[in-house]
Amino acid sequence: MTRAGLSVVGVAGDGRAAVELALRERPDLILMDINMPLMDGLQAAKEILSEFQACVVLLTAYGVEEYKIRAGEIGACGFIVKPVTAQSLIPQLREAYARYHSLAE
Repeated sequence: MTRAGLSVVGVAGDGRAAVELALRERPDLILMDINMPLMDGLQAAKEILSEFQACVVLLTAYGVEEYKIRAGEIGACGFIVKPVTAQSLIPQLREAYARYHSLAE
């Protein structure tokens, strides 16, 4: 992430910690796995987005259409199915962020 010019403000090991970190740091872009302990990424993203606007991109190993639909319903601006590499992840993050900004205008 940092080699791609992105500033990483924190890493969380579970959904509850992700919510706390996001509410404290208020990043512009949040990359979050759906499958996390304590609180899944969908619920964490919903809580974050209820407090402030950010570009939330959800990451999952499961390309289940239901997850993609739920991600859109809560306001996520991206949905990425694993596996990913730096070469595939960074362009997808940039695309999601550009889409987020075009919707905000």
